[in-house]
Amino acid sequence: MCIEREQRTCRVNAARASAALVACAVMVLCWPRPAEGAERWPFSVHGKVADADGKPVPGVEIRVARGWRTLFATKPVTTGQDGLYRIHFGPGMRSPDGDGVLLQCAIVSARKAGYYERNLCRHGNLGMASRPPTTDRQHHFVGIVYPDKPYELDFVMLPAARVKGRLLDEKGQPATVSRSRLYLYGGKLYPASSVLAGTDVAKDGKFEFPSVPLFSYGFEFRKPDSRDDLQTKKLRFTAAGDYDVELRWDRRRDRLTIHLLSCPDETDPAAVMPETSTPRPDRAARLAVSGDGKRIAYREGPGRIVVRDLEDEAIRELTVSEERFRDIAWLGNSRIVGGGDEATTLAVVSLDGEQQDPISLPKGVDILYRRFSPDGSLMAFVGRRELPLGGTEHGLFIVNSGTGETRRVLEGALKTTPAWSPDSTRLAIGGAPGYRRSYPLALVDADGGLADLSGIQGVGAAWSPDGRFIAFVTEAVRGGSWSAGVPTDGRVGVLDLDTGRVTPVTPPGVNRKDQLSGCLNPIWSPDSHWVVCQRRQTPSPPGDSGKWHSETWVARRDGSALLKAFDGYPSVAWTPDSQALVLVEDGELRRFPLDTMVPVNAEGRAHE
Repeated sequence: MCIEREQRTCRVNAARASAALVACAVMVLCWPRPAEGAERWPFSVHGKVADADGKPVPGVEIRVARGWRTLFATKPVTTGQDGLYRIHFGPGMRSPDGDGVLLQCAIVSARKAGYYERNLCRHGNLGMASRPPTTDRQHHFVGIVYPDKPYELDFVMLPAARVKGRLLDEKGQPATVSRSRLYLYGGKLYPASSVLAGTDVAKDGKFEFPSVPLFSYGFEFRKPDSRDDLQTKKLRFTAAGDYDVELRWDRRRDRLTIHLLSCPDETDPAAVMPETSTPRPDRAARLAVSGDGKRIAYREGPGRIVVRDLEDEAIRELTVSEERFRDIAWLGNSRIVGGGDEATTLAVVSLDGEQQDPISLPKGVDILYRRFSPDGSLMAFVGRRELPLGGTEHGLFIVNSGTGETRRVLEGALKTTPAWSPDSTRLAIGGAPGYRRSYPLALVDADGGLADLSGIQGVGAAWSPDGRFIAFVTEAVRGGSWSAGVPTDGRVGVLDLDTGRVTPVTPPGVNRKDQLSGCLNPIWSPDSHWVVCQRRQTPSPPGDSGKWHSETWVARRDGSALLKAFDGYPSVAWTPDSQALVLVEDGELRRFPLDTMVPVNAEGRAHE
């Protein structure tokens, strides 16, 4: 373990050293430099640097970092009033036999304090060589610079954020540690960089980053004489201007936290504050979402229900009977229904806190799972009931919330949850009894009619708000492990009811002796474009106390995007605009925007 950590540290240090060379030209080419001229330096790049309106930007420094692994940066050339530049350069390494210049990096960067390049100079990720590489030689360069063939490369500079702050200890005093370094980390970086930038921390704890691109970045603290780094949550820099932050280093807990003190006037602090750190599922409330998706409700302490409006974040608190509201669900959009372990009636309360007429359950029923229709008029449940003349019957039942009338609409000892259509007229359910590897997806009319889906396999369904799509778990590998009757080794697929086509949106499940993984529990976004689901895997990573390791994933319904929101799978809901997930942790509403999530590849690995 120590050797592995040391190797990782060496790789990170090497990458950061490379980034520093590109950004700051700490190292320079050690070969003799002629004063000017292309005779000695036959490689050249030229172009124009402008702002977003196309006006020239003077004073921009252009450098080229050459070599392989270890990069050597040129002295900069600076754009004039016309924004034009031309830079000549030689290689960072030569062929051992002197046969020209081997293919290597020639990464061109444009820097000016207070600005950032719109594309983070990614189109400047160039190579250089004496001759074109052979067809079997792979490279990652955008283009290649050849001798005596000037390469044209333009840049667009945009105003950046400037971050100033102080590093304090848990007592609010400057964290005075010699040789302290801070870095900005994030997913959008300049080429050949593992961090965006680095700076020293002064003795009074002050630090500054003068040119931060308008993306999401967090702070990473390199502790002196330590191989461990501490990271904060990420801030979303949404506008150019000054941001004042305070970093707190709790040495006892070995934790680094961030506090936003000020930001540009036109910026909403709530949009900047970090919301992307891993939540604590054991501290997250279990959410019930209203039929229209605009409100959430959750229990907070004995006999207390909190209702939050997700549009204006208004909060209502309801006082109810603890015994009668152990579990809660929405009855339409204006009432909340409760229930206990063996309740024969379900208590109902309005959003004004007034007790409503309860829902009486039929005598002799044993409910495994229940779901209320979006309009609140019907309750579907899976389980069994005793017949008046003796015996029992199993299946999917529908209860009229007002009259208590009950009828069976699908027979069999079903073990999975049903899902209502948004118009409260149909149900989707895995239509086979017991626990098995695959289930035929059944669509059941509320009046008892059964739809034939021609052999489509699906279970654990969720119906999209627009009524056109159904997400479910399908293609289970072998089964053998279930959650609420759903195999844990399947993948999430989306059925288009108009075309009959099923699109897989998560990777296939795995069921081997050394690994079991899959996706389940889909939840639709209000715009019907995204599905959030749980990804479960065993064995757990080292240090995880549970058997299962869970992650929260978000997939586009057409399978074109798959994102990891965070580790763990707490109870979540969507914002009404479908742009973020929300959860309630320790009584606080937390948001996790889509643009802060990280992509997941076909093998199920997140690109952090």
